[in-house]
Amino acid sequence: MSCGDVPARREGGRTCCLDREDAYHRQSLGLIPEPLVNGSASAVGLCINWNQYYTRCHTGHSNPHKGAINFDNIVYAWIVIFQVITLEGWVEIMYYVMDAHSFYNFIYFIFLIIIGSFFMINLCLVVIATQFSETKQRESQLMKEQRIRFLSNASTLASFSEPGSCYDELLKLLVHVIRKGCRQVAHVCRAVMRRAGMNIAASPPALERERERGSQRKRRKTSRQGSVVSTKGSMSVHYLVHQHHHHHHH
Repeated sequence: MSCGDVPARREGGRTCCLDREDAYHRQSLGLIPEPLVNGSASAVGLCINWNQYYTRCHTGHSNPHKGAINFDNIVYAWIVIFQVITLEGWVEIMYYVMDAHSFYNFIYFIFLIIIGSFFMINLCLVVIATQFSETKQRESQLMKEQRIRFLSNASTLASFSEPGSCYDELLKLLVHVIRKGCRQVAHVCRAVMRRAGMNIAASPPALERERERGSQRKRRKTSRQGSVVSTKGSMSVHYLVHQHHHHHHH
C-alpha cells in the first residue's frame, strides 16, 4: 500500500479539493475570510485535503477484532471463511477486505455465500441425516433378530409383540424370575417331603395322566379276558363236535 492509494479527505459529505498553498493564497487575497482549519468552507468543497501530505503509508499492525479477522495463515483464513459461511458479520468482513485489497473482492464473498451457506451446509445435513436413518434401521433390524433368536431359545413362551418401555420390560423380567423361582422351590419341597415319607397331593394334570393309565390297563385286561373266553368257547364247541362224530360212528 502506497500513500497515493489514500483517498482524499471528506468533510460535510464533500471531497476536499484544495492544497495548503492554494488555501493560503486565497486567504491572502481576501477570498476566504478565515483560515480553513476546521472546514469552514467545506460546504462548497473549499477545504484542504490533508491526506495528500502523508509520506509514510503502510498497513496497520493489528487486524480487526483483536487480530482474529485476517488471512495471514491458513488457520485464520479458515476461521474467517467459516464465519462468513455462518452469515455472522460477513458484510463487515467483506468491507474490510475490500478496503485493504480491492473493490472487486465482493465477488468472492458472493460466491462463498451461495456455495458455502446455501449448498454445502444443506448437503452435509442431508448426508448426516441419511446416514443416521440407515444406521438406526440396521440397529433396529439387528435388535429384532436377536430378540427373535432369544425367544426361540428360551424355555418359556413369550409374546412376539413389540417391546414396551424399559420399565415394562424390567417388570416382565422380574415376574418371570419370581415365577420360575416359585416353581423351583415347590419342586424342591415336593422332593424333600417325598423323601420324608409324606403324601403329597398330585397336581390335576398328574391325576388325569393316572386316570388315563388306569383306563388303558382296564381296556387291556378286558380285551385279554375276552380273548380267553372266546378261546375256551371255541375249544368247547370243537369238543362237542368231536364227541358227536364219535357217537355217530358207533
